[in-house]
Amino acid sequence: MGVPVFTEGGGPGYILKPTFGYLIGFIVGAYVIGKLVERIYAKKQHLSLGKTSMIILSGLFFVYLFGVIYLYLIYNLYLGIGKSFYWALFYGCIVCSAGDIVLSIITAFLSVRIVNIMKKTGMSLV
Repeated sequence: MGVPVFTEGGGPGYILKPTFGYLIGFIVGAYVIGKLVERIYAKKQHLSLGKTSMIILSGLFFVYLFGVIYLYLIYNLYLGIGKSFYWALFYGCIVCSAGDIVLSIITAFLSVRIVNIMKKTGMSLV
């Protein structure tokens, strides 16, 4: 589609890029979100906006957790550029988190609406 997702290329060398930890975090975050939603449906609970927001934000937590730690480690151990953990936390999380939180809440709102529409039309959620 022409969207520059991996503008610097890919392959095994991408593992040593400072932002690779966020990709690991996306995998872990998706797993956590999936497991939490699975638990809600197993208990036959209603998926409300509040629950959905908290589930999505918990996944986002793991994206930032892995991303910031990896950012700090790659800069300090591989690149040899001394950066403090506060620097990694500030530039790897705090600067970006406000927009991500807003997008997470919008996503929660839309997903609850879509699930409700699917239930009304008799579509399967699984």
